[in-house]
Amino acid sequence: MKTAYRLLTEFRKLFDGVKYVHRASTLGDWVAMHLYEDLVAIKRSQKLVEAVARQDRVLNVQNQRQGVEARRGDGTFGELIPDSKVVIDPGYAVARKYLHPSQEAPKAISRLLAEAKPLFDEFVILRYRAANEPPYPFEWVDYQEAWLDYAAALARISSLYQRRF
Repeated sequence: MKTAYRLLTEFRKLFDGVKYVHRASTLGDWVAMHLYEDLVAIKRSQKLVEAVARQDRVLNVQNQRQGVEARRGDGTFGELIPDSKVVIDPGYAVARKYLHPSQEAPKAISRLLAEAKPLFDEFVILRYRAANEPPYPFEWVDYQEAWLDYAAALARISSLYQRRF
């Protein structure tokens, strides 16, 4: 049985059977925070697991960055600011004028791969089909591929964390 990764599960819930609210900026943050839960769950970096257990590494859910100029925090993960309090939530360790979105996808994917991917250690594109009309269907283009790509990224991120910290 495959691991039910939290990020993939929560990503699907954004679309499957519900209207997607594309202007709700917190939805992406909600999905992103599950990356760290999955990294802890696979236990491939003992340093990461121990830092999370000690609460030396925490998730910024306020969408703000302190002392760093940025548009927003977007589920950032990092060191706890001294004297800050942490919250542990139960169940957690840590209308278009132009083209239809499906027509934009190939060009958008090419741009992301060319311009964004080089800026990150890992970059996974989750390919799916969804409609924002009842009954709000959702399907992965290839769930096996998405699962494997995400699982491999988790393993590589854990290894990088283990080496860097």
